[in-house]
Amino acid sequence: MTDKTEQKILDAALKIFSEEGFKGATTRVIAQESGFSELTLFRKFETKENLFNSVLIKNREDILEELDSMLVDKGFEDNKWFLETLIKNLAALTENNFEFVHILVYSKRQIAGDILMEIISHISQYIERVSPEKYTDSQVFALNIFSFVYFVVFDKNRRNFFDCDKAINEFIDHSVKCCNIS
Repeated sequence: MTDKTEQKILDAALKIFSEEGFKGATTRVIAQESGFSELTLFRKFETKENLFNSVLIKNREDILEELDSMLVDKGFEDNKWFLETLIKNLAALTENNFEFVHILVYSKRQIAGDILMEIISHISQYIERVSPEKYTDSQVFALNIFSFVYFVVFDKNRRNFFDCDKAINEFIDHSVKCCNIS
């Protein structure tokens, strides 16, 4: 269980690591953002590496719980309903956890890659279990969907070049058409 001080530091670290990356983030800036001293940060986490890993582990638990609550079998009768539900849910999940997902995508650290692949694996298993269609490689399909959704949400949060909802709806339509090709 995380105490309030640790949680504030973890929240500040999530924000700073997302904006600056591991190398660019400093413990001084994270401490300032959290409202605590650097000494408090080091008493709680000892090293920047421990803090980074703690951010990843804590948020991993939260995002997998949220993902599992979204990935339920709703008795999909057709592929369009299935894909629309999956893609829009993943867009909402990515939006709600953008800073964390951004760290996973851009971090070169093994733990971040492992967590990202765990998320893709959850999505892939769901596709295999629930989809009305059978895909050749559900892992590749899950990665494709997640990558597109991340890119659109990244644009919405950092650049805002195009209409996120329109792009997602067009992606859904395109995915349905591709899946219906015999």
